[in-house]
Amino acid sequence: MHRLATLATADLGRGNPEQAAAHSLTALTLAQGQESQRLRDRFVRLRGLLADHGSATARDAVEQIDASLSLPL
Repeated sequence: MHRLATLATADLGRGNPEQAAAHSLTALTLAQGQESQRLRDRFVRLRGLLADHGSATARDAVEQIDASLSLPL
């Protein structure tokens, strides 16, 4: 999951928010059920980066990350 988050960050750096969103959502799916502050921090960071991009795919990823982050650890 951490590698997917790193890959998503790299995707954004290359100007590919759609691929970044896809990698973020894959990581989010894999992280379901895990209680980790480190993972939570990674998703908060990814959420912020994705929110800066205007694509529909990035907005969808932000919404799904928000829903996941609303659950307490």
